[in-house]
Amino acid sequence: MRRTTCGPGVQGFSEAGQTRVFSGEFATDVHRVVLVAADPDQMRFQVAVDDVLAPALTVVVVEAVDDNNAAIVDLTGIEVTLNR
Repeated sequence: MRRTTCGPGVQGFSEAGQTRVFSGEFATDVHRVVLVAADPDQMRFQVAVDDVLAPALTVVVVEAVDDNNAAIVDLTGIEVTLNR
């Protein structure tokens, strides 16, 4: 799954559980994050930020694939929850 994460103060992203994380800064305060996991219901990752009390980050799912590596066209059912 590829996501775009926006917000100031992001220091980086790291893996959690069985999820592999690849990231890069696309523009100032805009990061592209690619998550790879065998079980899409168990995708977990961590975000390091300068200030945990700052306003929440904005996350947009840009692209996702199913178990057969076929593109998921309707991304509306994919939710991202950020916990502090």
